[in-house]
Amino acid sequence: MFVFMWTILSLYQRFVWCFVAVKAATFKKTSHRVHRKMWWRSTRWTIILVLVALFIIGIVILIILFSTHVLPVSNDSAATTTTTKAPGQH
Repeated sequence: MFVFMWTILSLYQRFVWCFVAVKAATFKKTSHRVHRKMWWRSTRWTIILVLVALFIIGIVILIILFSTHVLPVSNDSAATTTTTKAPGQH
């Protein structure tokens, strides 16, 4: 009777160990997949924030350059004005 109980207990322990090993392998695979997914999400947000920051810095630089007249402001009315000649000049 004791040998029979020991055999059943041994088989049960092996079953539990195999079950735990399978669950551990599944958990490892799933956690690795989630980690990779979160890393890509974080990387995408970092890239987006860097691009937005560079765009804002570029706009600020352009505003400064236009306000200090380093870059000329294109004025369509100034480009289309014609000079009038005084009477008697050819």
